[in-house]
Order: sequence, then C-alpha cells, then structure tokens
Amino acid sequence: MSDTVPPTPPPRVATTPPSPPRHRVRASPLEAPTLAFLIASLGGWFVVVEGMLLLGGGGAVFQVGFAVPPSDAVELGGIGATLGLGIVGVGFFLHETEGHRKGGGVATVVLGALSIVSGGGFLIGLGLTVAGGLIAAFSKPTPLYHPGHGGYR
Repeated sequence: MSDTVPPTPPPRVATTPPSPPRHRVRASPLEAPTLAFLIASLGGWFVVVEGMLLLGGGGAVFQVGFAVPPSDAVELGGIGATLGLGIVGVGFFLHETEGHRKGGGVATVVLGALSIVSGGGFLIGLGLTVAGGLIAAFSKPTPLYHPGHGGYR
C-alpha cells in the first residue's frame, strides 16, 4: 500500500456572474413617428373643436355645406368630439409605443375617415388626420443618433 493521499479538489466557492460593463454600446432606438403624431393630433384637435362648436351651437348650424337642425347638430357634435379625442389618443399611442406604426396609422386613417360624419374638423382636420395616419403606416423607421448613444460619431 502506498502512503500517498489522493489530492482533494479545491473547495467550491459560490461565485457571482460577472456584471455587465457600465459603458456598453446600446443599439440605437428607432425614431418615434413624431411628424405623424403631430399632424394626426393637430387634425384630431380640429375635429374636437368642430364637435364642440356643434354641441354648443343653437338654431340651424352650417356644417360642410348643409344646414342641420339643432337636435342633429348635438348628436353630430358628440360624435365629432369623441372621434377627435380618439384620434388624439391614437396619435399619442403612435408616439409612445414601438412596433405599432402600421396599426396605429391604419386606426388614425379610419377614425379620420369616420370624422366626415360630423364635418371632419372643417375638412382640414380630416385631411391632416388621414395624412398623419398614412405617414405613420407607410414610412420606415430611421435610426436616431444623438450624443450618448453608441452609434453617434
């Protein structure tokens, strides 16, 4: 028999995984559709304003070439104000979320087209809303470069 003792393995010590480096290069974020958001929201506010004017209007109200009785004006005003606030809400959704450009753009175009029922925000709101929705739906996101991100040189 031999007097040698087999070597013992070193004791196991709990180790923590290495922490990530503090100054790692991040991927550039995608640019939010700011132009689409601004145009669609402005159109939405035109629709809201026209809806509020229809709600508060008395007598025969002149709306997109038609004289409407007051009871219908109130109904159309409520629809217009609701659609306008929906357009503004979808505009903010477009601006604050990533990856939902096409869906938000289509929703903006649909709400803008529906706003024609209440006058379309003097028709200016309708045009702006549809334009903003189309920009959001069909434009491609571009990388945003600014100091502090790894892609800036």
